Order: sequence, then C-alpha cells, then structure tokens
Amino acid sequence: ERSRRHGRALAVAIVDIDGFRGLNARYGRDTGDRMLATVGRVLDGSTRTADIVCRASADEYGVLLPETDGPAALHTFERIMLELEATQIGPIRCVSASVGISQYERGRTAEQLMAEAGSALDRARAAGGGRADLAAAARAEQKDPDPHSDVVTGLAGALLERDRYTGVHSELVVELA
Repeated sequence: ERSRRHGRALAVAIVDIDGFRGLNARYGRDTGDRMLATVGRVLDGSTRTADIVCRASADEYGVLLPETDGPAALHTFERIMLELEATQIGPIRCVSASVGISQYERGRTAEQLMAEAGSALDRARAAGGGRADLAAAARAEQKDPDPHSDVVTGLAGALLERDRYTGVHSELVVELA
C-alpha cells in the first residue's frame, strides 16, 4: 500500500528449497526442520531490517523488499543463494533454492504481484532449480509497447493524487472490468 501511495519501489520474492521433500524423506524430519530453520536464519541475516521474511508454506519463504526494484532484488538473491550453497546442515553439504521475484508496478494488486513471483519461481524450477528468475524481465520481453500506456498511467496517477475517492473508485472499476 505504501509503495502504491508513494510510488516507491517494492520487490516480492518467493524462495523454494529445491528437493526438500526428498531430503526430508532421506535424512529425516529433524534434519528437514534444521534445514528450514537455517534457511530462515540465512534469509533473515542476509536482508535488511526493513525487509520482511516469513515462511509461506512447507518449504517456501516469502520476502518483501521495500525500496528495492527487481534487478536489485535479483542481485540480492543471487548473493543469498551463494550463501545457502555454502551452508552445511548435518549430512547435507549445500542447500539449493529457486527464487521467483516480482517487482511492483503502479496498478498491480498484491495478488498479481504474488502470482507473478510464483510464475517466475515455476520458471526457475523448470530451468533446473538453483537459480532466481525475475518476472518483470520476462514480462517486458513479451509485452508489446503501447505508446498510450504511459499517458493513461500518468492521468490515473494524477487523478488519484487530486481526488483520492475517485482515483480509488477508478482503480476498483478497472480491476472489476
């Protein structure tokens, strides 16, 4: 909401531990639990205090990176993935993770942002895992440039700043449409 209101950068990442189910089955749940705790500590220790790290599901973490654009988030997670690869947990010599990253753009909802990060994560897994994928880069390659989109976005932003109720109403109408 703050990113939307103030036009600030925001990146969202979904981090998935590669092959976690198999590792859990092979080495036991205690080792799996230690792996989850260690990955959480690495993520928390490798991000800024303003960043938000949380466990999203069995072997996935969600990370919010305020004041961070997509390329900077990609760089951050490439560094974090190197730290994870150097991590040893009992008999496991390194932790491999796949990361999907999405960058907030005006007009996008939280659900769209998370869905884009999920799609980027799927692409990272499909490419063999152990990598990060940035959704914005893939979307930019597929998108045909529309010369009017900047004008429409600018007018919508001006309307939102001038008359908050009408601006919010307009955004809701667009979402419904």
